[in-house]
Amino acid sequence: MVHLPPWFWFAMITILAWGIVGLLQKLSTNFISAESSLIWLGVGFLLFEPLVYPGKTLFSYSWTVPSSRLGSGALVGQAEVG
Repeated sequence: MVHLPPWFWFAMITILAWGIVGLLQKLSTNFISAESSLIWLGVGFLLFEPLVYPGKTLFSYSWTVPSSRLGSGALVGQAEVG
């Protein structure tokens, strides 16, 4: 059996997750707008993140870090929509 490094499996999980997200977004646009699909994708990631990144580290940042990331995401989303 071939021994693969651990980073390979993390990369495969990421690629698989991107594929699933892309498929679900494509299917969802049959029922809702692309903008709504993007918003619900962000909401889903926010709800899912504490499950895959447990611990107090997620909440140890000052309020400026999450708010700047949220603002950055909003600007990128606005650029895609507008």
